[in-house]
Amino acid sequence: MTKQKSRWLSGMIAAAMLFTSLAVPIPQQTTASAHWADPSLTKLRDWGVMRGDQNGSMEPDRKITRAEFVSMVNRAFGYKKLGQQPFKDVKGTEWYANEINIGFNQGYFKGSSKNTASPNDPLTREEAAVLVGRNLMLTPDESENMQFKDGRNLSAWSRGIVTAAAKKGILRGETDGSFRPQASITRGEVASMLERTIGTPINQSGSRNLGMVHGNVMISAPDVELSDTVINGDLYITAGVDLGFVKLNNVRVTGQIIAAGAGVSNRDANSILLRNTTAGEMIIDSPNNVAISVRADGETNIGKTFVRTSAYLEDMCYGGNGFQSIEIDGEEGTRVDLTGNFKDVVLKSPKGMVALGRGTIKKLSVDEKAFGASVNIDEDAVINELYLDTGTTVTGAGDVGYVKINTEGTTMSMLPDKIEIRPGIVATVAGQKMNSKDALLASSYPHIHAGYPKVNDIAPNAANALVNTNKTGTMYWGITYKEDNALSSEELIAPPSYGAKALTKGQSNIQQAETDIKTAISSLKTDTEYTFSVVMKDARGNVSQRKARTFRTPDNTIPNFAAGYPRIIKDGYENDDHTKDFYTHSMLWGLSSLSRGLFLLYLTPLTV
Repeated sequence: MTKQKSRWLSGMIAAAMLFTSLAVPIPQQTTASAHWADPSLTKLRDWGVMRGDQNGSMEPDRKITRAEFVSMVNRAFGYKKLGQQPFKDVKGTEWYANEINIGFNQGYFKGSSKNTASPNDPLTREEAAVLVGRNLMLTPDESENMQFKDGRNLSAWSRGIVTAAAKKGILRGETDGSFRPQASITRGEVASMLERTIGTPINQSGSRNLGMVHGNVMISAPDVELSDTVINGDLYITAGVDLGFVKLNNVRVTGQIIAAGAGVSNRDANSILLRNTTAGEMIIDSPNNVAISVRADGETNIGKTFVRTSAYLEDMCYGGNGFQSIEIDGEEGTRVDLTGNFKDVVLKSPKGMVALGRGTIKKLSVDEKAFGASVNIDEDAVINELYLDTGTTVTGAGDVGYVKINTEGTTMSMLPDKIEIRPGIVATVAGQKMNSKDALLASSYPHIHAGYPKVNDIAPNAANALVNTNKTGTMYWGITYKEDNALSSEELIAPPSYGAKALTKGQSNIQQAETDIKTAISSLKTDTEYTFSVVMKDARGNVSQRKARTFRTPDNTIPNFAAGYPRIIKDGYENDDHTKDFYTHSMLWGLSSLSRGLFLLYLTPLTV
């Protein structure tokens, strides 16, 4: 063979080998090739959210079933609550029976119909988005979907949630900008979506310090304390916390705090504590309709709080911090109890209720959506400004500085300092039917200002009471034991000659309005609860609403032993013959010792 032929043959062999290596894939390389979803799948496997098949494969391209997806969501959010379920195609013996049960009882899984779950059917992309969105308490965004070029193909029932989830960055479309809402979703796509949703999981009880976090943080375990952390995303407190507690200390959240878990109380304290914590928004929404309690103190500052289920909020912050704005817009009958100092509160829930137990609300508005609403103001509480755009029942012994009544059907038990009623409207205020003209006259009637009387400088046997009125007149006051209740206006102005319950009483001339009038109270008992009642009458004989304040005098008793103590007890006996014998023997032994000492002292000089 010539050299030229040899070179030609060698070239052909090399070309054939190269062609073969390109045309026929090597099985080992194909098996080891990376999938775009591998990082997400690995994370979810490490977090215990997803599991592989018997060979350990995560099967990223396999379509996921409805039952598989529900089981992943339950593990991601820490759900464990079981109950009754209505699905006839889930018998209870299947591997997924409890998972479907949990999903239904957590409120996010509705089934394919009223009585079917269709657990083995593949899940569509829009169904997956809605199920995750429900768990994140997303508010449907009803604006036109502009995130995906096929946004108009979204089903009506999914459009709002898909739009909201896309704006959150939880959902991402295909490379061509489409979402393909009715296409089946794969395990890899689910892993990618859940990874973005969870961000950084806290699924074990205990203390955490995460430092700087880019993305979401999800707390799905009870009894967690998170400190010194900045979250560049949202913080989810899931219903997996159940009735446990979550404490945030020195935490900053650039997105939202979503509180779906924790109960109304924990160890005589609030279930969620925000201390020196800031966030632009907070959502309180329990999927189980369990009332959630939240306390804010220190330098906590929450821009706007949306309350969708019954809750208890306590604002003990200072320096203008705390809950800046609260909007109550939940299901019918949502009740929110407040304690502390609040700036702006809006009630929108039909037949909803705001109860102020102690403290002040600067401005409370009852929206026209909140038909049948009620407001309760306890004795130690004040609402500075109250705006009623629907018929509202206002009860309690607290105070209202100014009220604006814009519609029929309002009843108030107290007499505000200033009343404004829209012309043509009639309301019942402090037992009187009032129109706009009556309101003007009532506003000029004598009244004791909101927040008064005040009792301060309380000593064991004395105290000072302060009263501030809108005009001059005569003030009548009296003191009773708390259990005897407050004195009525009649008992203060014209005390009965028989059966009077006032311990002490008096009257003073008010010569200057809008000024604190101090009354000294004496002859009080230590460690006793009293009620200070007061009413005023102007020069025309008009009488103000009676107001009262309870207080307790301190206990100044000096701690000491009871008479006859301490005592010496021998062998468990006290004040019997054994004890007397013990005392006698002790005395004789003492005298004997003294005698021996004196005798030795006498003999000492003789022996020197």
